[in-house]
Amino acid sequence: LSVCGVAKAYIGDAVTPQTESLGYSLVAICWGCGNVVGASAGGLFARPALSMPALFGGSIFATYPYLLPCMASSLFALLGLILTQLFLPDIGPTKRSSAARPPSTGPYAYIRQHRRCWYVLCLFFCISFLDYGMFEVYPLWAISAVATGGLDWGTAQVGLTQMLSGGFLLVGNLVIMPWLQRRQSPRALQRFGIVAMCAPGFSLFPLAALCCAATVWAYAAVLPVLFLRITGPGVVFTLTFAFINNMVHDPRLRGGVTGVGQQVGCLARCISPTLSAKLFAWGNRSSLPFPLDRHLTFVVFGLAWLLPLWLNTCLTDADVMQRNRDALATEEPENTDNEEQRCLLPKA
Repeated sequence: LSVCGVAKAYIGDAVTPQTESLGYSLVAICWGCGNVVGASAGGLFARPALSMPALFGGSIFATYPYLLPCMASSLFALLGLILTQLFLPDIGPTKRSSAARPPSTGPYAYIRQHRRCWYVLCLFFCISFLDYGMFEVYPLWAISAVATGGLDWGTAQVGLTQMLSGGFLLVGNLVIMPWLQRRQSPRALQRFGIVAMCAPGFSLFPLAALCCAATVWAYAAVLPVLFLRITGPGVVFTLTFAFINNMVHDPRLRGGVTGVGQQVGCLARCISPTLSAKLFAWGNRSSLPFPLDRHLTFVVFGLAWLLPLWLNTCLTDADVMQRNRDALATEEPENTDNEEQRCLLPKA
């Protein structure tokens, strides 16, 4: 996760206003595809002595059944290091630029001094909390019995829909988002994504179960809601990544502030699955009337999107627009000696 902050900061320096959305879309797409492929590969390589005894029986992998997936992930990290060293150019500031001088403040102080940073980071926390909470709730809901409002699906059916989610993310970030960006500003597009995609995508799953659970039409009812649930956060996350980079007007602090953003996102990912699962379990056991019954989790998630919507309205377009970084990077340092001499001259 620490590499993600560096990657986002690098993209912030590498893209132009015309390619900014594509750059951050690729981050979200690679992250989503990596979650699907990585989880699948981890399950495939786990306990290889049992699943592939002809190759790994009686070897060290029988003693350490999860060594192979750990080795595979380490090799991927090593491959990333090699590719970065060989092919990724250094786009940092030149030695004579003002951006090469050390900043006068640190990332935490910069965030404290600028209210827009608070709004954007709180926005990122809320989105991360809701997204990762639904990652926990959706499988629990899908495998729940029909009597408790679920679909009574097996793991294969849940896995199939989650595999399709990768395709939904591609469509959302490469087709829908560019089309919408030609018609709306980034802040307006994020509000549209929250209202028209995220809120219904997080709250309408019980409706799909109500009309089609335990029937052949279950997929037809669930997939449209799942499409909104995946594409909505994909659009909103991509825009938030751009907001985090663009809210830092000093390029020397962009990497540090982006790292703080990663810490905020990690905090949300730590607490959200546990709290969401507990809320879902409590709702399933509840005998109270609607909305405090088994629908509680989805009602809460749908209404919770009002908070990031409000945070979006607290920002202005100037807070999150991309700055002219080339001009800033080539700015020469001020001649402080001449300034001091002018101050010491007697007034006429």
